[in-house]
Amino acid sequence: MLVTPLSVETIQAILIFSMWNLVPNKDTEHIDTWLLSGMAAMHGMLAINFEQLVQTPKNGRVDTRAREVIRTWNLICLVHLQ
Repeated sequence: MLVTPLSVETIQAILIFSMWNLVPNKDTEHIDTWLLSGMAAMHGMLAINFEQLVQTPKNGRVDTRAREVIRTWNLICLVHLQ
């Protein structure tokens, strides 16, 4: 969590943990899901190059990696609002 920028896959894993409380048993402290989704948003802002994403490619087609990054950012925003 302290190394920045994280890969998009790692940010997606953080989102999975923030969407469900995945503690091993009920005796342990839970991780605050809002704080965890906020950390995912912070790392997303550091890892995602938004200027490059908004530029339209010359052929007019968006590559699959850019589409995955946009979907991840949308999910970050939705999970944090939830």
